Amino acid sequence: MIVDVKGHIKVVQIPANYDFKELTQLSDDALLAIAQVDEDAKYYPNLHSFQMSLNLDLVDTGNYWTFFLDI
Repeated sequence: MIVDVKGHIKVVQIPANYDFKELTQLSDDALLAIAQVDEDAKYYPNLHSFQMSLNLDLVDTGNYWTFFLDI
């Protein structure tokens, strides 16, 4: 069976000034909450939008921590 995960996986990028080890201990809901209140965070509603942005070289991978959320 093929499962399409692109529709329900969300992607957030949280500025790298946050402690990565602490972020990895948070739940997906908590990471999403940070992304919603931090104006410097990035939010992609699904994998397709993240993929398109990444392929268009619009994703900053050097200054952000990237998390894939199963919400």
